[in-house]
Amino acid sequence: MEFPYIQIESSLWPMLPIVLRNGNNYVAMEALVDSGSSLNLIDEEYAAIVGIDDIKENGIEISIEGVGGAVKKGYRHDVVIEFCGSAIKTNVVFLPNMSDQFKAILGQEGFFEVGEIQFRYAKRKFKVDDKDL
Repeated sequence: MEFPYIQIESSLWPMLPIVLRNGNNYVAMEALVDSGSSLNLIDEEYAAIVGIDDIKENGIEISIEGVGGAVKKGYRHDVVIEFCGSAIKTNVVFLPNMSDQFKAILGQEGFFEVGEIQFRYAKRKFKVDDKDL
């Protein structure tokens, strides 16, 4: 499926509508599709919404280094991400205090590996091919 880039402030970004699910708990959100991110990252505020009340409990501690070199500690959990009518069981790292612009980021491990993603910035569109799911 093809999606338009979304303008946030003065820039255009590839934002994908997703549903984050953990058991019967879910939340709809938009996620930045980011080929520069190695992992799926979601702000910790969404963990409680999907029934993960304490991200440290049963989570795997992960240190994430940002562009400016700042290191944040997050916790990886298995979840389901739904998009384009498909669902993938994957993992996300719940991080504290993510940017107000990007509360969810889909990265290489756990998202890009499950299908083909094409960025068409000149056309202000991107494509997510989920036929292999």
